[in-house]
Amino acid sequence: MLPVALAALVLKGQTPSGPHPGPSDTIILQDDFESSSLSQWAQIPDSARYSISTDPSRVHSGTHSLQALYSPTNGYGMITRWFMPGYDEVYVKFFVMFEEGFKNMRSDGNGMHFFALAGNRIDDDRSSFGKPGIAPNGTDFFYASLDPEYVQRDPTLLPFSFYTYWPDMRCCYGNVFTQSPAKIPLIGGEWQEVVFHLKLNTPGQYDGSQTVWINGMKKLDKQHMRWRTTTDLRLNEIRFDNYMPGGLRTQHVWVDDVTVWRPLRSSR
Repeated sequence: MLPVALAALVLKGQTPSGPHPGPSDTIILQDDFESSSLSQWAQIPDSARYSISTDPSRVHSGTHSLQALYSPTNGYGMITRWFMPGYDEVYVKFFVMFEEGFKNMRSDGNGMHFFALAGNRIDDDRSSFGKPGIAPNGTDFFYASLDPEYVQRDPTLLPFSFYTYWPDMRCCYGNVFTQSPAKIPLIGGEWQEVVFHLKLNTPGQYDGSQTVWINGMKKLDKQHMRWRTTTDLRLNEIRFDNYMPGGLRTQHVWVDDVTVWRPLRSSR
């Protein structure tokens, strides 16, 4: 049986263009928000930044989507889901739409943080929390984020890029990797399909990777990565960040049809 999100696409006459779960893959999480509930998620802090939208113009499939509020005076939050103790390889697929005229600039002139696929210790589901400006040591945490790239003091919404913390990063804030040409623009008011694949390394080897497909095209890909030095560190959290302190305006982002899965056969 097709996962709910994929079945919805087929019913609408759309063929999934990026990687999608095979019949024998393990579905870890699936949420199309049709339940009108965010009970599968934790909101941190619980400040009503996330809600369910039923506006047909803000829904990718079905009648509901996740709505994230960004405002100049409410600059930080996240909605997250753990799957402890975790996995060594996962895919995450979702659809996202930024509001028309979205301004990607916070008060310090930098851009927003949007999505992260994180690794926590199997005995501490928050070992990746509170780590800005700290390089991982291979035993404590890592995370691979997907953010719009930005130019300092320029609020233009630019294409997606990696913002990544891993042990071999250049100190100390997340390292940015941009799309290969030609970049796929991030256009307000239009849905984009994102598939994020992360494969952990075998401890002692550089055989990990992070890859993103946008609208079916592989646009971000970094191979030969060392994420960890111990198997006590695994992939076990996805989160949609809502980080834009001192943003220029009140605005929204919508997410729909989220699926997380582990492939039956590793891509190694």
